[in-house]
Amino acid sequence: MKTPTLGIIFTMEFFYCESGIYYHLQYEQPKKEISFADFELLTQQFNQTNQKYMIIYDHLLALTKDKWDALPTQIDLNYLELYYQMGIFSEEDYMKYRLLYSEKNSHL
Repeated sequence: MKTPTLGIIFTMEFFYCESGIYYHLQYEQPKKEISFADFELLTQQFNQTNQKYMIIYDHLLALTKDKWDALPTQIDLNYLELYYQMGIFSEEDYMKYRLLYSEKNSHL
């Protein structure tokens, strides 16, 4: 399946912070834990070279899930695909939100 997020995945670097632990994310790979010092060094290098990166924090992800549970019409398939492909969402989460999205948006 071709997804709309593939372009962003290959042009940006992604980091995930969960309970103060940083991970460097790569497309369809397991999360790779990195030290905070490595995270700072990488982001400084990216800033110097104008390389784009995104930091995803666990508490914001939890809020996103809460919002999607309460308002399935607000599910953003681009972010859903991104979180799944980068290993942040489990297959169970992914299927749950795809189903909610399909059910609530089928009449639109």
